[in-house]
Amino acid sequence: RLGRLERLAGHPQEARQTLLAVDDSKLPNDLRLLRLSELASLAEADKDYDAAQKFLEASLAVAPDADVFFRLGNVLRDSGRLKEAVAAYRQAVGLEDANRYLTALGYALSESKQYAEAAKVFETVLKRDPDYLRLWEDLGYAYMHECDNKKSVARFKRAIDNAPLRPVDSPADQEKVEKDVYRMRKEVTKLETH
Repeated sequence: RLGRLERLAGHPQEARQTLLAVDDSKLPNDLRLLRLSELASLAEADKDYDAAQKFLEASLAVAPDADVFFRLGNVLRDSGRLKEAVAAYRQAVGLEDANRYLTALGYALSESKQYAEAAKVFETVLKRDPDYLRLWEDLGYAYMHECDNKKSVARFKRAIDNAPLRPVDSPADQEKVEKDVYRMRKEVTKLETH
Protein backbone atom coordinates (compact mmCIF):
# COMPACT_ATOMS: atom_id res chain seq x y z
CA ARG A 1 0.00 0.00 0.00
CA LEU A 2 2.95 2.31 0.65
CA GLY A 3 4.10 1.81 -2.95
CA ARG A 4 0.67 2.87 -4.21
CA LEU A 5 0.73 5.99 -2.05
CA GLU A 6 4.21 6.84 -3.31
CA ARG A 7 3.07 6.45 -6.92
CA LEU A 8 -0.02 8.56 -6.36
CA ALA A 9 2.10 11.20 -4.61
CA GLY A 10 4.24 11.50 -7.72
CA HIS A 11 7.27 9.50 -6.60
CA PRO A 12 7.45 6.68 -9.14
CA GLN A 13 11.05 5.63 -8.42
CA GLU A 14 10.38 5.26 -4.70
CA ALA A 15 7.13 3.42 -5.45
CA ARG A 16 8.93 1.00 -7.77
CA GLN A 17 11.64 0.33 -5.18
CA THR A 18 9.08 -0.26 -2.43
CA LEU A 19 6.96 -2.58 -4.59
CA LEU A 20 9.89 -4.59 -5.92
CA ALA A 21 11.30 -5.06 -2.41
CA VAL A 22 8.16 -6.95 -1.35
CA ASP A 23 8.14 -10.75 -1.63
CA ASP A 24 4.66 -11.20 -3.04
CA SER A 25 4.62 -14.94 -2.34
CA LYS A 26 3.94 -14.06 1.29
CA LEU A 27 1.12 -11.65 0.51
CA PRO A 28 -2.58 -12.46 0.51
CA ASN A 29 -4.05 -12.43 -3.00
CA ASP A 30 -5.68 -9.02 -2.69
CA LEU A 31 -2.36 -7.37 -1.81
CA ARG A 32 -0.50 -9.42 -4.43
CA LEU A 33 -2.95 -8.16 -7.05
CA LEU A 34 -2.59 -4.58 -5.81
CA ARG A 35 1.22 -4.84 -6.01
CA LEU A 36 1.10 -6.24 -9.56
CA SER A 37 -1.39 -3.58 -10.63
CA GLU A 38 0.81 -0.81 -9.26
CA LEU A 39 3.92 -2.21 -10.95
CA ALA A 40 1.99 -2.45 -14.22
CA SER A 41 0.85 1.18 -13.83
CA LEU A 42 4.42 2.31 -13.29
CA ALA A 43 5.60 0.36 -16.34
CA GLU A 44 2.75 1.77 -18.46
CA ALA A 45 3.67 5.31 -17.40
CA ASP A 46 7.25 4.62 -18.56
CA LYS A 47 5.91 3.09 -21.81
CA ASP A 48 7.67 -0.13 -20.85
CA TYR A 49 4.97 -2.26 -22.42
CA ASP A 50 6.81 -5.56 -22.03
CA ALA A 51 7.10 -5.08 -18.27
CA ALA A 52 3.49 -3.89 -18.02
CA GLN A 53 2.38 -6.99 -19.92
CA LYS A 54 4.39 -9.22 -17.60
CA PHE A 55 2.81 -7.73 -14.47
CA LEU A 56 -0.72 -7.81 -15.89
CA GLU A 57 -0.36 -11.42 -17.00
CA ALA A 58 0.96 -12.33 -13.55
CA SER A 59 -2.12 -10.68 -12.07
CA LEU A 60 -4.40 -12.64 -14.40
CA ALA A 61 -2.67 -15.86 -13.34
CA VAL A 62 -3.72 -15.10 -9.76
CA ALA A 63 -7.30 -14.09 -10.60
CA PRO A 64 -8.92 -13.50 -14.01
CA ASP A 65 -10.42 -10.02 -14.07
CA ALA A 66 -12.14 -8.10 -16.87
CA ASP A 67 -10.47 -4.79 -16.05
CA VAL A 68 -7.00 -6.39 -16.03
CA PHE A 69 -7.69 -8.00 -19.42
CA PHE A 70 -8.83 -4.56 -20.62
CA ARG A 71 -5.61 -2.97 -19.36
CA LEU A 72 -3.61 -5.76 -21.01
CA GLY A 73 -5.44 -5.09 -24.26
CA ASN A 74 -4.55 -1.41 -24.00
CA VAL A 75 -0.88 -2.22 -23.39
CA LEU A 76 -0.79 -4.62 -26.34
CA ARG A 77 -2.61 -2.14 -28.57
CA ASP A 78 -0.23 0.66 -27.57
CA SER A 79 2.72 -1.57 -28.45
CA GLY A 80 1.22 -2.37 -31.87
CA ARG A 81 0.30 -5.97 -31.13
CA LEU A 82 -3.26 -5.77 -32.35
CA LYS A 83 -3.99 -9.48 -32.71
CA GLU A 84 -3.06 -10.05 -29.06
CA ALA A 85 -4.94 -6.90 -28.03
CA VAL A 86 -8.10 -8.20 -29.71
CA ALA A 87 -7.74 -11.47 -27.82
CA ALA A 88 -7.30 -9.66 -24.49
CA TYR A 89 -10.33 -7.43 -25.12
CA ARG A 90 -12.38 -10.51 -26.02
CA GLN A 91 -11.38 -12.02 -22.67
CA ALA A 92 -12.50 -8.84 -20.91
CA VAL A 93 -15.86 -8.91 -22.72
CA GLY A 94 -16.23 -12.60 -21.90
CA LEU A 95 -15.92 -11.84 -18.20
CA GLU A 96 -17.96 -8.63 -18.21
CA ASP A 97 -20.03 -7.50 -21.17
CA ALA A 98 -19.42 -3.77 -20.56
CA ASN A 99 -19.59 -1.10 -23.25
CA ARG A 100 -16.09 0.23 -22.56
CA TYR A 101 -14.61 -3.23 -23.15
CA LEU A 102 -16.70 -3.70 -26.29
CA THR A 103 -15.72 -0.27 -27.59
CA ALA A 104 -12.02 -1.00 -27.11
CA LEU A 105 -12.51 -4.35 -28.87
CA GLY A 106 -14.24 -2.58 -31.75
CA TYR A 107 -11.41 -0.09 -32.17
CA ALA A 108 -8.76 -2.83 -32.04
CA LEU A 109 -10.69 -4.79 -34.67
CA SER A 110 -10.96 -1.69 -36.83
CA GLU A 111 -7.25 -0.92 -36.47
CA SER A 112 -6.49 -4.50 -37.54
CA LYS A 113 -8.72 -3.98 -40.60
CA GLN A 114 -11.46 -6.36 -39.41
CA TYR A 115 -14.11 -3.79 -40.28
CA ALA A 116 -17.12 -6.11 -40.46
CA GLU A 117 -16.44 -7.41 -36.94
CA ALA A 118 -15.75 -3.88 -35.70
CA ALA A 119 -19.08 -2.71 -37.14
CA LYS A 120 -20.95 -5.50 -35.33
CA VAL A 121 -19.32 -4.57 -32.04
CA PHE A 122 -19.99 -0.83 -32.52
CA GLU A 123 -23.63 -1.58 -33.41
CA THR A 124 -23.99 -3.58 -30.19
CA VAL A 125 -22.64 -0.69 -28.12
CA LEU A 126 -24.83 1.87 -29.89
CA LYS A 127 -27.97 -0.23 -29.44
CA ARG A 128 -27.31 -0.19 -25.71
CA ASP A 129 -26.26 3.43 -25.54
CA PRO A 130 -26.83 5.64 -28.58
CA ASP A 131 -25.10 8.52 -26.78
CA TYR A 132 -21.61 7.28 -27.69
CA LEU A 133 -21.48 10.23 -30.09
CA ARG A 134 -18.07 9.64 -31.72
CA LEU A 135 -18.87 5.98 -32.27
CA TRP A 136 -21.46 6.83 -34.94
CA GLU A 137 -18.75 8.36 -37.09
CA ASP A 138 -16.37 5.45 -36.52
CA LEU A 139 -19.16 3.01 -37.38
CA GLY A 140 -19.69 4.96 -40.61
CA TYR A 141 -16.02 4.45 -41.50
CA ALA A 142 -16.20 0.74 -40.66
CA TYR A 143 -19.14 0.33 -43.06
CA MET A 144 -17.36 2.47 -45.65
CA HIS A 145 -14.36 0.11 -45.55
CA GLU A 146 -16.77 -2.79 -46.02
CA CYS A 147 -18.24 -1.01 -49.07
CA ASP A 148 -21.68 -0.82 -47.48
CA ASN A 149 -22.41 2.71 -48.65
CA LYS A 150 -26.04 2.77 -47.53
CA LYS A 151 -25.21 1.92 -43.92
CA SER A 152 -22.14 4.14 -43.98
CA VAL A 153 -24.16 7.16 -45.14
CA ALA A 154 -26.83 6.53 -42.50
CA ARG A 155 -24.23 6.36 -39.71
CA PHE A 156 -22.40 9.46 -40.94
CA LYS A 157 -25.69 11.36 -41.08
CA ARG A 158 -26.45 10.29 -37.52
CA ALA A 159 -22.99 11.47 -36.47
CA ILE A 160 -23.58 14.83 -38.18
CA ASP A 161 -26.96 15.17 -36.45
CA ASN A 162 -25.29 14.36 -33.11
CA ALA A 163 -22.45 16.86 -33.57
CA PRO A 164 -24.22 19.68 -31.68
CA LEU A 165 -24.46 17.33 -28.67
CA ARG A 166 -20.69 16.90 -28.40
CA PRO A 167 -19.10 18.62 -25.43
CA VAL A 168 -17.39 21.85 -26.44
CA ASP A 169 -15.22 23.51 -23.81
CA SER A 170 -13.24 25.91 -25.97
CA PRO A 171 -13.15 27.57 -29.39
CA ALA A 172 -10.63 24.91 -30.45
CA ASP A 173 -13.14 22.17 -29.52
CA GLN A 174 -15.83 23.95 -31.53
CA GLU A 175 -13.51 24.23 -34.52
CA LYS A 176 -12.72 20.51 -34.32
CA VAL A 177 -16.43 19.62 -34.29
CA GLU A 178 -17.02 21.86 -37.31
CA LYS A 179 -14.11 20.25 -39.20
CA ASP A 180 -15.42 16.79 -38.34
CA VAL A 181 -18.88 17.67 -39.64
CA TYR A 182 -17.40 19.12 -42.83
CA ARG A 183 -15.29 15.97 -43.38
CA MET A 184 -18.28 13.68 -42.78
CA ARG A 185 -20.45 15.71 -45.18
CA LYS A 186 -17.78 15.25 -47.84
CA GLU A 187 -17.79 11.50 -47.15
CA VAL A 188 -21.58 11.39 -47.46
CA THR A 189 -21.46 13.27 -50.77
CA LYS A 190 -18.82 10.88 -52.13
CA LEU A 191 -20.71 7.80 -50.99
CA GLU A 192 -24.07 9.00 -52.30
CA THR A 193 -22.64 9.72 -55.74
CA HIS A 194 -20.95 6.33 -56.13
